[in-house]
Amino acid sequence: MKKLAISTAIMTAMIAGNAFAAQVKLDGEVASTCEISTQDVLAFGDLTQIQTQTIEFDVLCNDYDGATISLISTEGGLESSDVEDKVIGYDATFTLGGEDFTLTTGVASYGQNDKTESHDYSSKASLMASGVKASLLAVTKEKAKWAGYYQDQLTVQITAN
Repeated sequence: MKKLAISTAIMTAMIAGNAFAAQVKLDGEVASTCEISTQDVLAFGDLTQIQTQTIEFDVLCNDYDGATISLISTEGGLESSDVEDKVIGYDATFTLGGEDFTLTTGVASYGQNDKTESHDYSSKASLMASGVKASLLAVTKEKAKWAGYYQDQLTVQITAN
């Protein structure tokens, strides 16, 4: 019994005497991505009739808090090439994951340049992190009476929250 006690004491001393510790730092990174793209062009065509066009976008944003999407009209409507600030109004409705918002531009009036509408899609963060399709529906609100070329620059902007 005495031998067992001495052996146990020696083993305990050996184990305790040989214990060492090392800390290992573990880390990693995921690059931030927040982008929106399309291959489509929205061309209304004959503006003497009410026109409706839809285009699709690919949206990818891996920010945990989601993103805000903005529609920005440079001219505040389809501006006439003949009369500065004379516009044909349109509504542009952006839809992602069942949520939408609308930018409304001027009707039969002089346009308000740099018109913007935004929507916070933080509730769709998980969808956007995996990549999702979105759409833009644009509808003219009046028929053109005057000849000419009409245009607007509509920017669809995404910003991580």
